[in-house]
Amino acid sequence: MTATVAGTPSDSATPSAAVADRLVRLAALAAALDAASQHDDAAALAERVAESQFYVACVGQFKRGKSTLIDALLGDAVLPRGIVPVTAVPTVVRYGPHRAARVQLRPSAGAAHAAWRIISVEEIGEFVSEEHNPANEKLVAAVEVFEPCALLASGMCLVDTPGLGSVYATNTEATKTFVPQIDAALVVLGADPPISGDELDLIARVAQEIETLVLVLNKADRVSAEERRVASAFARQAIERRIGREVPPLLEISATERLAGDGPPRDWPRLVETLERLAEGSGRLLATEAGRRGIARVARQLLGLVGVQRAALERPQAETVQWMANLERAVALAERALDDLGYLFTAEQEGLARRFASERQQFLASAVPRGRAVLNEQARRIQGLWGPSLRRRMMHAAQNIVRQELVDWLAQQQRLADAAFDEAMSRFTSELEMLFEKLASSGATELEDFGAGTSLERHLTTPSTFFFKDLIRVAEPASPLRFAADVVLGAARIRHPFERDAQGLLDWLLEMNSSRVEHDVLARVAAGRRELEGRVRGALRAASGRGREVLVRADALRAAGQEQVRAELERLSGLEAEIRFVAEGAGV
Repeated sequence: MTATVAGTPSDSATPSAAVADRLVRLAALAAALDAASQHDDAAALAERVAESQFYVACVGQFKRGKSTLIDALLGDAVLPRGIVPVTAVPTVVRYGPHRAARVQLRPSAGAAHAAWRIISVEEIGEFVSEEHNPANEKLVAAVEVFEPCALLASGMCLVDTPGLGSVYATNTEATKTFVPQIDAALVVLGADPPISGDELDLIARVAQEIETLVLVLNKADRVSAEERRVASAFARQAIERRIGREVPPLLEISATERLAGDGPPRDWPRLVETLERLAEGSGRLLATEAGRRGIARVARQLLGLVGVQRAALERPQAETVQWMANLERAVALAERALDDLGYLFTAEQEGLARRFASERQQFLASAVPRGRAVLNEQARRIQGLWGPSLRRRMMHAAQNIVRQELVDWLAQQQRLADAAFDEAMSRFTSELEMLFEKLASSGATELEDFGAGTSLERHLTTPSTFFFKDLIRVAEPASPLRFAADVVLGAARIRHPFERDAQGLLDWLLEMNSSRVEHDVLARVAAGRRELEGRVRGALRAASGRGREVLVRADALRAAGQEQVRAELERLSGLEAEIRFVAEGAGV
């Protein structure tokens, strides 16, 4: 008996049509395996590829103005916006002859797949906003808005993603989960701060999947030209250092100005031209590549499902029961061993803390006199300023000197942290891998099958969250009395109090921010440890849950008779062959 899904993918006239055909086939194979999630994934992607739709996702920290930017590109206010974080689930804006919207909820128990429901555009906020759908408690799978916008006519879809780094952790997770579906990224940054740790982390994830990154510095109307220049240079340098390749310059825009139809154009025409060029020249290719990535992803998941189901049936029933017992025992042992290994890593963390405390003291010992020398030299060059104006200039000079000292030292400390974490992880993960090998040799090979003991990350992937504390308010006169005193000192052409106060600010900023750098590095190490442990524990528990599902299914088939078992094994073999055929034919 062969698989119950008839037909094979045809060789279509174009690569995109061939990929769409194979995705349709893969969706049918997923349905035959009762894999609803994989079915919906493949079916939705097949529709995208057939219509040459590609996703340009607006990503960035919350309150960067991503929704406003999309509205400005559409030429009208369509998406909900607000003072607090609004977007809770990704919202896809695609071309349609008239404005409309629809929502897809996750399938309920017993449903074959998720169904779409037509809603009014005014209702969008009920499903995508944190106010009306906190933590996505309504189980929204997708929201689509149709808009008669010329920019979208060739297949481009703009995606408004939840902001990163807000108090709602589920928003950040929703955006990270959406990453595999992104075909190009419109990275929306700001000047305060220029780029967050969460943003840098997401950009690195996206850059592993795709090549096309469009970077914009939004809200350019709210900062000075110098602040925009510094923020753009810092953000671009941080991104290039993180992803290991060159990125285009940031386009300075104000989405609010564009939506209101006022203010200077800034780099808005260049942004529109970049997106139009992307739509005209690369749209179909991007959609096709998205389809190929989807085929590889879904096929890998389905092959794993087939292998686990077949293994449970091929064993004698007693061995299957023993297999499950071994698996649960191995998971319990691994959980306890992970607790024991935690003490090992705690010792590593304590050693790193002592090391970085020493590094900080050494940094201050050299940075303070070096910074004072530079400040004194700059003070000598300041001519024609007295009183409050001199105070502002001196305080800003102190801030800039400290900023440069801290940026350089932070980069050095991050390199040291990366190396130290890699060394600690090598010992930690080696212990874990030895544990899994030992458990597998005792009969619990399913741990390896489920991926619990493979691909353990040895590197420090958690991004830095440090940003220099400017304390601009310190650069201004603190009170009318101080202002009056500064005026008097200026009239008397006295400079020393201003230089002394600037040195005091320099010393304080170095002390405070170097402490924050030290804390940032150690926080990254702690977060890296939590991420690793969480990933391993999640894999262990998922292995146990999937094992129980397989056992129940195998028992039911055996109870129906050996003929049913043989038929199911033949069906699984046929499905496996077809899945491989679909994947290999798509070149993945």
